[in-house]
Amino acid sequence: MVTLTGHAYCWDVLGDPAFPDRAAGLGLDTVALAAAYHSVRAATPLHPRHRVVEASHSALYRPVRDAVWRGRRLTPVAPGWVGAPDPVSTAAAALRSRGLGVTAWVVLTHNTRLGTAFPDVTVVNCFGDRYPYALCPSWTEVRDYAALLTAEAVRDVALDGVSLESCGQMGVAHAGHHDKTAGAWDPDEQRRLSVCCCPACRRAWAAEGRP
Repeated sequence: MVTLTGHAYCWDVLGDPAFPDRAAGLGLDTVALAAAYHSVRAATPLHPRHRVVEASHSALYRPVRDAVWRGRRLTPVAPGWVGAPDPVSTAAAALRSRGLGVTAWVVLTHNTRLGTAFPDVTVVNCFGDRYPYALCPSWTEVRDYAALLTAEAVRDVALDGVSLESCGQMGVAHAGHHDKTAGAWDPDEQRRLSVCCCPACRRAWAAEGRP
């Protein structure tokens, strides 16, 4: 039996009531929902409220419980760019209401925020260069962090599976912050999205009699 799974971020689902129907219409059986994910610039060309999301650092898209992480150096933080208090649970409920399965997509050792703060547990190449985006799982502290991160990512959420990413040592080719916008917009849309609409620009337009 073949199962078709698509990957999505919580912000793809939240605020877009049509997302579950679109996912089901593509023939998907399951959606792998990012529950703990690294920094990324992601295109959202079909979302009714935004076109791009800048996730500036790695985050846990579940409640970060202080009591669980107290006393540890390696701890996750919540995403300030998502308005829901428990993004995964809310998004998963919306997907399940359409009959879709949900898998938790958990990124473990790819974390530039933690690697920059605690370089002593990052990957080091043979020339002594450190990769701040790559925690090294040879350290017990990193393995303990990864295990607890996974447990917290899946806690009290109805799931059909767990997808673990970045379980090992990440090499030089991976790099840090990811840009996942290639091919998302045609030239006209790129031009529209490149025009600044901040309050200062809007005031300048108004002063020139432009709408």
